[in-house]
Amino acid sequence: MSEDATDSAIVAALAEPTNDQRISDIVALGQEAYDRIVTRIYKCPGVTHPQEGDDKMCNLLVRIAAVDPSIVTKNMTHPDSLARSRVVSAAMVAGRHEFSDLIIDRLLDRSIYVLDKVVWAIDRHPRLRTSKAAELLKALLERKVARRLCVPIDRINELVAEIEFKNKKAERADALNHHACGTFGTSAAEIVYYLPPNI
Repeated sequence: MSEDATDSAIVAALAEPTNDQRISDIVALGQEAYDRIVTRIYKCPGVTHPQEGDDKMCNLLVRIAAVDPSIVTKNMTHPDSLARSRVVSAAMVAGRHEFSDLIIDRLLDRSIYVLDKVVWAIDRHPRLRTSKAAELLKALLERKVARRLCVPIDRINELVAEIEFKNKKAERADALNHHACGTFGTSAAEIVYYLPPNI
């Protein structure tokens, strides 16, 4: 498809974000269209403020990702920092489990804008507070860029401590389950489930 036709399909989808056919048209174009969506700035119909335009572009990415997750998975390491920032935003809004590790991996990013989004996301969403996130946050604290982030250094240290504390609690619970269940091959939760209701 020509560049003009691809651009027209993208603008049409921005104008009608709930039109499934518009989304299908873009998915059919594949990476050619995806690369434009994540790297170019389009004038969104009916939008006067740049933030509104970013929101519409993010929502378009989320809708495409629901049909074809590769728009996120293949562009999370895009060489363009604007593209990575857009894709991280879309992955956060989509909230899909398979995107969690990809978001956390962006703690290694060079762009302060991407780092800001990822640290903010970990602060707001407990599902992203994993052991890997704690290790990468600690590594981030060693970098000069950490002092320029919107999330304060003290809060990042708190996040690391919270994650490590949660993991230790989980390890203790696993150890107790293993000790209680012995070789029966079941869990404490299953044992409680099968207890008579009057116990």
